[in-house]
Amino acid sequence: MLGSGGGRSEGLCSSLPAGREFATSFLQNLGSDDSATHFIIAVTALPTSQGSTKVKVTAVGQIYEKEMNPGKSVSFKLPDSEGSKKSRQIVLIEASQDVTVMSLNFRKYTADTSVVYPVKDWGIYVQASQNTRITINTNGEVQSYPMFAGQSLELYSQWPHAMYLTFDKGIQVLFEFNRGSNDALDFYDPFLMTILPTNHFGTSYSLEGQDDFYNNIIVVTRTNDLDGITIDPKPQFTNFKWQKVDGSDFSWAEM
Repeated sequence: MLGSGGGRSEGLCSSLPAGREFATSFLQNLGSDDSATHFIIAVTALPTSQGSTKVKVTAVGQIYEKEMNPGKSVSFKLPDSEGSKKSRQIVLIEASQDVTVMSLNFRKYTADTSVVYPVKDWGIYVQASQNTRITINTNGEVQSYPMFAGQSLELYSQWPHAMYLTFDKGIQVLFEFNRGSNDALDFYDPFLMTILPTNHFGTSYSLEGQDDFYNNIIVVTRTNDLDGITIDPKPQFTNFKWQKVDGSDFSWAEM
């Protein structure tokens, strides 16, 4: 899924939304075995921060506090006091300067990460902040809808067809996977992730896989830039099956 809303940003930290107040929650984990559930919040200070940044995380009635220098990161491992089930508990993240936040939720078979948006930038599924018109292009079919401020739309995507969204005013897009199984009947947990607009795309990313998991990434880039993609630091253009995103000048591949 791809959202387009303007120009491009450079660098790693600038590709994530920064703010001083965030709130998030974790989806339930599937299964009733005794394997441990890990809820982790990762916070990164901007390189332009002035001195150390204080971070406070409030979760399940407990408060955690840490400090970090400009450009550095800290992580908070949160308790799972209610077990692996539905919960109305939220996690509140507050910082003395602008930071970026990501969440990690994993347990035995599956894991998911998500960019956490500042409270001021929230949305649900596709939500308009102002009156706008959204155009949806998927598998060669184009649909267009007017949206008013605060309205939400629920859209459905079908693998392996990319979905390309364009709009003239700011919207927020979240992608939800409502769990399922593969041919071997291995079940996967649900997850919720934020879809970044193309003007938040960066030029470099640092990735770290999780032990005992299949670690995959989806890469989206402009088709004209495919031959410039490198990984540690070898060229990677010809190593993957790139697919065009209908109605756009972007392509994507699973790695």
